Parts: sequence; C-alpha cells; structure tokens
Amino acid sequence: SGRGEVLVGEEKKEDGLFVPNGNVFISDPPVPRPPQDVLCGSADLFDTDFTSYDGVPYTYALPPGCAAPFSKAIYVLECSVTAGRQYDRTTTITLGNVTILVGTTQEPRSDTAPRWTVERDVTYLSALLSEGDVDGIITLGTVVNPTYDGVPHCSGRIDLYAVTASYPAPLVPVVVGFGMFGLGSETALAARTMTFPTDVAQVTLEVTLQGQSSEEFWWGNGVDAGTAFRIARVELDGEVVFLHPIYPYMFTGGVDPGLWQPITGVQTLLIQPFHIDLSAFAPLLRDGLPHSIAVGVNGNGLVRSNFRTAVNLLYSTGPDTAPGRVAAVRRTLVGTELLPQVTEREVAGRTELLVRYEAEWDVVMEDAAGTSTVLESHRIAFSNLQDNHRERISVITNIEQLATLHSDTTRGHLDLTFPFSANFVIKPLPDPDLLEQYSTITFALDRSNEESDGYHSSSSNLVSSQDTMTLNLTASHVLANTGASSHQVYSFQDSTGNRWWRRTASVDNRRESRETDFNTLAWWADPYNGWRSSP
Repeated sequence: SGRGEVLVGEEKKEDGLFVPNGNVFISDPPVPRPPQDVLCGSADLFDTDFTSYDGVPYTYALPPGCAAPFSKAIYVLECSVTAGRQYDRTTTITLGNVTILVGTTQEPRSDTAPRWTVERDVTYLSALLSEGDVDGIITLGTVVNPTYDGVPHCSGRIDLYAVTASYPAPLVPVVVGFGMFGLGSETALAARTMTFPTDVAQVTLEVTLQGQSSEEFWWGNGVDAGTAFRIARVELDGEVVFLHPIYPYMFTGGVDPGLWQPITGVQTLLIQPFHIDLSAFAPLLRDGLPHSIAVGVNGNGLVRSNFRTAVNLLYSTGPDTAPGRVAAVRRTLVGTELLPQVTEREVAGRTELLVRYEAEWDVVMEDAAGTSTVLESHRIAFSNLQDNHRERISVITNIEQLATLHSDTTRGHLDLTFPFSANFVIKPLPDPDLLEQYSTITFALDRSNEESDGYHSSSSNLVSSQDTMTLNLTASHVLANTGASSHQVYSFQDSTGNRWWRRTASVDNRRESRETDFNTLAWWADPYNGWRSSP
C-alpha cells in the first residue's frame, strides 16, 4: 500500500517520508505529496504541552532554500495525551488571520496514552507562506489538575515542496480570515465587511461549524431544545443567499468514550471545512463598495451555546465572463422559511418526533437587455425521526437523520449526503447508582462532484461503532465497557484514475485489522473535497 501508511498507526519510515507511531486509527487518506526529492524544506512551528485555555503563539519562518511559489504545502500536526483522565479538547490553529486547522483530541485512559498525526493541504495559502515571518496561535483549551491529569502535547510543522516542470504551482486565491466565533443564538453571526477588487471573479467561503457544549448532541434534541433541526445560512448584505447542512461531528467522549477508541468518528481529529461557492454574486461585489458576508445557524427558533465556527473567504480576480447583475435569489420552501415542519405523535406506547425541512433556490442573472438567466440551482433537505419507547425496564431511543445538498453551478454539480443513525438502550441495574447503556452509532459523509469539463469524483467516509457501558450516576463515571466494536471505511475515486480505499476495524477497543485495497493518488489529487486541483 506504499505511502498510504503515512497518516496514523504503527507504521515504518518509507521513502524518506516522516511516518509517526500512533495508536489512534482512522482510514482517511494522507495528503498526496510530490516525491521526497521535491521537498525544499520544513518549517518547525511549535512543540508544547497544554495545561490551560491560553493560546500558544508561534512564528512561521520560510525555511532556508525555499521560495514561493510551491507545488504543495502540507501542515502536519502530531499530538498525544498522557495516560490518565482528560476530556476531549478542541484544537484550533491560525496563521496570520487565517484559521487553518480545527480538530479535537482523543481522550486517554488510565492505561492508554493516545498518539496521532493529522495533515492538511494548505497549498492555497502559498502567498501567506511566502512571507518572511508570520505569527500564528495554537489553542487547545485544557484543564490539568489532580482529577484531570492527562496532559495534551502537540508539535506542528509545514512541509513545503518546490516547483518543477513536473510539479507546477497551482493558482491560489487571496485568503481573508474572519476569525473564530461561538454562535450561541440564531442572531449571532460570523461576519466580516470588506471591499472587493472591481475585477473579483471567484468567491468561496471556507466554513467549519462544530456543535459544542449545549449543541454537542443537537441531533438528539427534543422540542424543548428547538428540535434537531440545525442548518447553516450565508448572508450577503443581510440577505440569505445560501443554505448548507451541518455535519453531526462526534467527540471521542461523545455519548460513550468506548465507542471511539481506538477508531474515532468521522473527521473527529481534523475537520475538513466545507466550501461554499458564492461566485455567482461576484457582479454585486465589483462595485467598489463595502459588502457584509456572514454565516449563522438556524435551529427552529432556538440555538444554544454554542456552534464553534471558523470562516475564511477565498477570492480571485479575472475578466467579467457574465456581464449583468444578480437580479434575485428565488426560493421555494416546504413549510415556513428557515423553519422546519414538526410532527409529534404517540402510537401504542411509542413517542415519535419527526422534523423535516426542504428548500430550493435559484440565483438569477439579468443582463443589460433585461433578459433573465438562471445561473445556479440548489436544493437542500433535512429529516430527523426520533422514536422513544419502553421494553420492560429498558428505555429505547432510535434516531434516523438525513441531510442532503444538491448544487448546480457554472462550475459543475455537487451532491452532499450526511446519513446518521443511533440506537440507545438504557437499563437500570439493581444498584440504584448504576445503569447500563448500549449504544450503536453509524454515520457517514458522502460527496459527489462533477466539473463542467467532465472531471468527476466521489468519496465516502463511514464509521459504525457499538459499545455497552456501565455508568455510575452519582460520580458521573464510566465503570466498565464491554462488547466494543467499530469500523471505518474511506473510499475515493475520480475520472482520472485516482483511487483510495481503506477499512480499519477494532474489537474490544483494540485495532483488529487495516486493509488498504487502493492507493493510486496522484500528488495533486484532492480526496477530501473532490475538486480537481491540478493544472
């Protein structure tokens, strides 16, 4: 399987590439790289413990012998937590004003010190990386004391690859960071007002939305918590111009820590941001006036604390290929705008709660002659069905959720599908302080892209896990885990022959197997977002 082993696991050094040891396992592919002889240097950034909520500053310096442009730039983050007790924690890394990495940590055990490595392609930041000294901050908010004694540690670096005839530099955008936000209500916004160049042509938002605190398990919300309906909206000058589903990320302490050891949930360690193309609105942004762009969350009238949100704006300039003006964003919705349909019923001792939402919208361009043309068409759908009932002394909850997005733009077609299902059986034990909970959770992130020139790709990232835990209610402490099993499958393929397929499985919280059937990723391939990035 060659260089497919460079991400995590008990691996060896291959072809001069750095290969860390680790005991946290995922099936995600590593960032494809040019050959080792194209590596011009690595910039070491930090190597530090985390014992508080204070951010740790660092400075990026261009390595000697490296000069922009770059064929590839890869951010490598190695982390560990000492054995003991510690919550899962959120990691955020910025460089300049750009948020470049968001993820969470693996929880340790008394006899297990987790270690892992993640990588992210940051070639699009080549302009920033070409500067001499750029300050950044890594934040891994942690409390360390005699009770929570597991100490997180991380080190980071950026690997830079030179440009050659065989490994050219891609076109890169201008990147503007909005910052990190905690969205704790429907009116809270991650926003920035800026003036664009008068020849702006391509505009993309890079967005990470992760439910935390009261919103960590939003997919299980009842009516009193605004139901499970959560959707992201993009506003341009106060008008809603795009809707995007929110992914139900799981932390490694989520529901039952035994579910996520040693295999984590989908993108738990490193969240890949979603990219929202706003290029159809470029004609509005070329007027030399300030414009406000914002991201918010809708939740059936109630969003609590909080959705941790990172936003970067990417833009490039070029000729006006579609002269005219954006005349309208026409929407057709099922139910009230930005509010779902909610149905509650009780049948034969079962309580069911169904939440549905559907919306379609077009972006319409009008030229100087008054002729209207539909530039883009989008469709979003969300459903969440919760079934609660009793069987003898056990309380049983089943949740089936599905969110989809279909977009047709001048660039091509995009389909996103987020299936999520959960089953919980809670049974009291003879000791009134104890209960037993059986959990099984299966979820996936499926993507299909097709570009206007015919290039197409598809990917699927699926995790399924089950476990039974015994919980001490008084001490809020897990006493035992039994019957744990988990597997993750990541697949990617495109129309040029790039392929990746890996399945990782565990039993009783120990890795049982790892199979990599395909690893034919060219150095320019993008197995995470699927768009072609080669020249």
